[in-house]
Amino acid sequence: MTELEIILKDIENMFESKMIDAETYAHMRDDAVRNAGAAPEQSSSGSPPPPPSQKTKSAPPPPAEPVLPEIPKIHVSIDGREIGSFEREVIIEKIRAGEYTRDTMVWKDGMADWERAGTLPELEKYFQAAPPPPQEKKPSSPPPPQTRSAPPPLPASVSGTTANNNIYNGLVAMQDDWIYYSNINDNNKLYRIRKDWAGRKKIYDNNCSNVNIAGDWVYFLSFGHYYRIRTDGTNKQQLNDDMQFDSIVDGDWIYYRSTKDNYSIYRIRTDGSDKQKLCNDECGNINIAGGWVYYLNKNKTGCVYKMRTDGSERRIVHDTPVNRFSLENDWIYFGGKWKLNPFGLNRMRTDGSDQQNLCNEFVTEINVSGGWIYFIGDGKYIYMISPNGTGLQQVNNDKSRSINIAGDWVFYINESDGNKFYKIRSDGAGRQCVE
Repeated sequence: MTELEIILKDIENMFESKMIDAETYAHMRDDAVRNAGAAPEQSSSGSPPPPPSQKTKSAPPPPAEPVLPEIPKIHVSIDGREIGSFEREVIIEKIRAGEYTRDTMVWKDGMADWERAGTLPELEKYFQAAPPPPQEKKPSSPPPPQTRSAPPPLPASVSGTTANNNIYNGLVAMQDDWIYYSNINDNNKLYRIRKDWAGRKKIYDNNCSNVNIAGDWVYFLSFGHYYRIRTDGTNKQQLNDDMQFDSIVDGDWIYYRSTKDNYSIYRIRTDGSDKQKLCNDECGNINIAGGWVYYLNKNKTGCVYKMRTDGSERRIVHDTPVNRFSLENDWIYFGGKWKLNPFGLNRMRTDGSDQQNLCNEFVTEINVSGGWIYFIGDGKYIYMISPNGTGLQQVNNDKSRSINIAGDWVFYINESDGNKFYKIRSDGAGRQCVE
């Protein structure tokens, strides 16, 4: 290694061991590169050296300033919207601060498509050590990554569908600058509104729930059947004749529980074609993550099971019954019927290991988003707590149900005000009825 390379390595080690922050790292790195290419100092007299009196070999030119490979910035997407591109060191600091998770979508030049941050080799080690969820088998010879000058479009599966919301009626979904919602205060009709709460528009004049967004389509359940409609309210289409619950759009597929077939899990394409039955269990509480479908197996007294999204590799996650659960970052968060605490908030890995009790509040609903766990405690109020069980705080004072989350807003049905639809920020500010 050259002297410069050794110095740069030392600076990198100082940053990774948190001895310096990202700004100091950048300054020290620039100074080291600049000093390595600086011209030698002149003598104190300020006059040039005398010319040689005899022929000598000409002095070699000063070394050229080393050219270091450019490190591409990393683009980041939050809630389906690209928020900017950042130096790797800035990304690392935000990971350490808990602002970015394994599932935060990222892209950099040379990548073929958006990927989860936890899959990038240069970022993976900065997340808490945990085995990643099993991934679907990939071809033995994948095509080489494409080089792009701009990030590709965000995949539909992360651009507006929130599986954790769908557990609680799927009342809200967000994509780009728009929030789509089932307006409880107008007989559950489908509305959209900008995130700044301007431009409200009714786009479907009938009952709806399980709202999902993928591309320029809004998917929703209406009187047991599944439909889709353009985001501007045009071109409504019924997708199947099955009676269903807990419908989730993930990639090119819609997953649901069929009421005609003992609540077994089925899937169809997003255009309604290619209907497939995935299991024979009586199921509840569908959730999807990392190429797996998670569900409660009611044939097994409510134990958590999982299978691949094509129905293969069906297996039990843990043999203790739970009630509803939510997923985020390789963890299953759940409450009820648990040996550690039969009523409190608990979590375990998606392989069933590392069971932990987080708090002793009586929990009836759980929704996880943005690095926080939101739950209804004592059958009344909304609380929030960090994934490691610290920072417990009460969010509202309303008797609440059906927690849904979009961006930094928590939506809920307010039983204290005639079951009207409300929203509130996670810090308790901005509480108001949704029109």
